[in-house]
Amino acid sequence: MSPAASDEPDADVAGGDGDAAVPGRVRRRLSSASKRILTAVAGLALLGGSVAGFYYFADAFDERTRVVVAASDIGRGQVLTEADLTWAWALLGDITHIPWTPDAAPGLAGLAAAEPIPAGTLVAPHLLTVVSSQPVGDELEAVVPLDASLAPSGVREGEMVLLIDPGVVPSGDGPGRPRSVLRQLVLRGFDGSSMRLFVPPAEWAWWRGLPAKLGATPLVLPLPLGGDGAELSARLDALWAAEHAEATAALHPFGQDWLAQGARGELEVLVPLDTSLAPSGVAEGDLVLLVDPGAPPSGGSAGRPRSVLQAVTLDHYRDGVLGIWAQPEEWAWWESLPARLGAAPMALRVAPGTATRDVARRLDEQWLWQWQQSQATGSAG
Repeated sequence: MSPAASDEPDADVAGGDGDAAVPGRVRRRLSSASKRILTAVAGLALLGGSVAGFYYFADAFDERTRVVVAASDIGRGQVLTEADLTWAWALLGDITHIPWTPDAAPGLAGLAAAEPIPAGTLVAPHLLTVVSSQPVGDELEAVVPLDASLAPSGVREGEMVLLIDPGVVPSGDGPGRPRSVLRQLVLRGFDGSSMRLFVPPAEWAWWRGLPAKLGATPLVLPLPLGGDGAELSARLDALWAAEHAEATAALHPFGQDWLAQGARGELEVLVPLDTSLAPSGVAEGDLVLLVDPGAPPSGGSAGRPRSVLQAVTLDHYRDGVLGIWAQPEEWAWWESLPARLGAAPMALRVAPGTATRDVARRLDEQWLWQWQQSQATGSAG
């Protein structure tokens, strides 16, 4: 029989000298909250490693590259500058040719667009051409002087510019014309003072005759990068037309209010008058007889006698000029009068209430007799 269980400790676990018991292993346990924190940290570390790995391998196998594209709309024939070009990312597999990278942009400057290139479009070799310095086919050379005074910083070869008619300031010699935009174009063959073009014969005639037609050297104004040429042209034309109208009104003998007095369909005509028949002169509001000054015999021409044309009240008269608003048919008569007479019509002032028909008849008889006398004298001589 086995001995009875003893309450004494074994010798290998209890000191024979009665010392306190020393445990051989102590088991430590983590709380549930600590376990959850460690699990979350491990998960985040794994996720971070996965993302970094994805981008590392994606970058290693990415076929995108930077390519040259149009920075803004480029018109056909426009000579490129570096400012016309920029870059964008593109997949190589989507490009059917070897693309130009951004470092090629300086080498593309100076080439011309063979066709329109919209903004953002990949600049491909077939879209560009070399700017011709020699005529092609039936093209002719035209050298056109240009005035760049509207651009304080000057203009350069390849810039998009507005070609401008400098206009003519109104004066006593004529109404002139306002400054206006003729067209938008790219400067080609520009040497700082003139442009050298090779164009078809019909266009060549236009360019060659342009300075003579304008009576001055055409102006050029650079178009801002990305600017709308049509919109800017419209704004400039409106501004210049207003300035010209103001200058015309200031020069007009009747002032700006006169220009608003014409009725619908009426045209303005200004008729110079010769007041030598009125020693005391004439004034606005006077009743006058308008007189054909006649023409003396000359060479084989018999000339013609002086005669009364009609009675006129000078409703608008200043500084020797009669102003009239008239319908087209009457306007044509007044407008052509000085040319038909060969001189300015004469004005003879008469008192208000005068029977102008009787006075005109008597004057015509007297002037006819004088003319006949001069004819007889000339024949006798």
